[in-house]
Amino acid sequence: MYFLSILCTLVVVVIHFYIFYLEVPAYGTDKFCQVFHTLPENDAALKPVFNNLGVYNLALAMILWLGIWVRAVSDGVGRGMLMSGLLVVAIAGVYLWKTAPDKRRAAYIQGVPACLALVCVLFS
Repeated sequence: MYFLSILCTLVVVVIHFYIFYLEVPAYGTDKFCQVFHTLPENDAALKPVFNNLGVYNLALAMILWLGIWVRAVSDGVGRGMLMSGLLVVAIAGVYLWKTAPDKRRAAYIQGVPACLALVCVLFS
């Protein structure tokens, strides 16, 4: 179960690094507009918002990445870091699911791996 918890958490980390990549370095590209359903003419107005969201996603990914490494040394501290980060991601996924029916696919991609990782961390 320990290995599965690390694997599921790594999936969450990769997803959030990718979201950061889209929201900051790839902002305004065709892929960005396709994923977030934005129009190029709104790029200037939306850039500060997406860059701010990108920082949050990067921070979540880094906390979870660090939590994986800390857990290898100190199970209690590392487990606490993983649980905190994964709870934030899971709650965000549930909130997105409830408040934006048109974004349910994104909520699923974000929330399901986090919930699986949470269960695995709890039982490992």
